[in-house]
Amino acid sequence: GGVSSSIYQSVQRTSELSTMLEIYYFPLFAKVAPIVALEHSGLDYIYKKPENWAEMKPTLTWGCLPCLKNLPEAHGGGDLGQEMAILNYIASAADGNKMKGRDLSEELVSHQLYGEGEDIYQSLGRIKNKLISNEDALDFWNKNNHVKTTHNRKFGVYVFLQMLENFITKC
Repeated sequence: GGVSSSIYQSVQRTSELSTMLEIYYFPLFAKVAPIVALEHSGLDYIYKKPENWAEMKPTLTWGCLPCLKNLPEAHGGGDLGQEMAILNYIASAADGNKMKGRDLSEELVSHQLYGEGEDIYQSLGRIKNKLISNEDALDFWNKNNHVKTTHNRKFGVYVFLQMLENFITKC
C-alpha cells in the first residue's frame, strides 16, 4: 500500500499572487508546516520535490529544505529558506488576518505554539535517532511522567500536553 508517487510530483492551489510560489520539500512527513500553511492561506503555490537533490542543495541559501521559491519582486523576489521564515512570509502574504492573527497578541500565540511544536518534534527526533536511552524513550510516553521541574529536554509527552492545555485555556 501507500500513496501514489504522482501525488508528490505537484500540487497546485490558486489565489491572487501574480506569480506561482514553489514549495520544495522531500516527499515525507517531517517539516510539513509550510505546506499545511500554504494549503490554508489561499496563496498560489505548487509543491515540488527536488528532482536532483545533490545538484539543488548547493544552490540554496541555507543548503536545506523546505525552500519557498519564486517570491514576487514586491516581496523581495528569489527564494526563502528556513521553516519559520517561510511560515512568517505565508502569514504576512495571505489576505487579511486569517494566517497572522487579528493583532500582535494573536501572532505571538502562534509563535509560542510553533515553539512548543518544535520542542516536541526535537524530542521525537531524539527517540527516533536513538540519541537517548531506551529507558528515557519509554519514559517520554509514560502517563505518570508529569514532572515539569526537570530540564525541558527530559519532558515527557504528557508534560507537553498539559502545558499546551494550560496555555490554550489562558488564550
